[in-house]
Amino acid sequence: GNSTGYLVEGNAFTASANANSPSRTGIVVDNSGIQANSIYLNKLKNLDYGIVVRDTNGSLRSGLCLTCDTFENCTYGIYVEEYASVAPVQGSLTKGADNKFLGTQTRSLWNDGVWQLDYYYSSNPQCMLYHPLGVNQYTNHVKPNSCLSTLCGPVGPVNPETNFSGLDVAAGGPGMPDAPASQGNASDTDLQAAIGNYYSAVRRIMADSVESLQDLAAWHMAAGVYADPYSLTEIGTTTGNAAGVSNMAQSQAGIFSTSSQMSPWERDNYADFRTLMDALRPDGNNAAVNWPAATPAQIDELQRIAEANTGRSSTMAKGVLCFFFDICYEEDEGEMKGRLVETFHGTSLQDGTAGGLLVYPNPTDNLLNVESADSQMLHTVWVYDSFGRMVAIVSINSYLCTVDLHKLERGIYFIQALKADGGISTAKVMKN
Repeated sequence: GNSTGYLVEGNAFTASANANSPSRTGIVVDNSGIQANSIYLNKLKNLDYGIVVRDTNGSLRSGLCLTCDTFENCTYGIYVEEYASVAPVQGSLTKGADNKFLGTQTRSLWNDGVWQLDYYYSSNPQCMLYHPLGVNQYTNHVKPNSCLSTLCGPVGPVNPETNFSGLDVAAGGPGMPDAPASQGNASDTDLQAAIGNYYSAVRRIMADSVESLQDLAAWHMAAGVYADPYSLTEIGTTTGNAAGVSNMAQSQAGIFSTSSQMSPWERDNYADFRTLMDALRPDGNNAAVNWPAATPAQIDELQRIAEANTGRSSTMAKGVLCFFFDICYEEDEGEMKGRLVETFHGTSLQDGTAGGLLVYPNPTDNLLNVESADSQMLHTVWVYDSFGRMVAIVSINSYLCTVDLHKLERGIYFIQALKADGGISTAKVMKN
């Protein structure tokens, strides 16, 4: 519990067929937050509960996904407890969740959580859900999941220098502006294959939970002018080296600042955005960014980044500002202008949401009124912080309730309300 940014893959959980334990359970996930975490390609056998999910592990936008796991002779395959949450959509039309249930005795997927699940699986009969609860099943036109392992797979040549051998990429290459032609004898096909290996290796290293900056730096060095400038900037922000790589000869590191890769102002802007992200992490061991905790000065810095140019850094800053702070930008004659479309004192938050829920006063100092805006009574109201942790819950049977927030720190909180018809309405509120 209370950890995130994980992928649980390739494990086997097996109990003896005649084990006498009162509750044999393979994996328990407890309050891991709303990030897109994954339990993938595991084998669970002879268990009462293959995977048990408790508390908050998803939001209406993302969360825990359970795919390609095999449950053999389990009483319950996946068991989502009452008030628990996972990602509301498991699988998709292009890639089914495709968990396999072999000899399931009671239910393959029991969902007693806060919302119904949309579950996509291919036509493989082993992937069919047996007596599911709280699930909308979709199998028509769903493409199979290849369920390939992501562990220890090939990423091209292990040695970055070998990958680019004979291509002279550090000195430039074909198609690169203002760079001399390659002096090697390799064809464009060889170069494209090497670049493909490079990006595959970079993605693999950056996706690893224990990221090796030195390995990443070695690939960037070998790629020369073809190195990904945003990845380089992230390394530079982490190591404090403007070139993006520590312990390198300056003449070699200089290839990373070429204007053909990224303009100097975009590189600086992206580095500023990454620095701001790091400043808003709760601690060094938590990968999540607590944007709602931003100070007015940090919000001003976000706006400066958003309005600096039209690169990736500005786009990301605009997204954060609009989602967390309702400082939104609109497009004007093909350019993104810094026009304030709505704020916390605007109607979108003060008077409720399109989901049929009113929350007021907003912002609030202590007490928050949560009111149904339609004919459906409220049964349960949950309050979540920006990390998806449940911080308050009220059980009612009324159209209106009051939630006491005085013990919570200032910031943005998300409100979810379960209505009499089983629907979920959402809103967000600012706590002063």
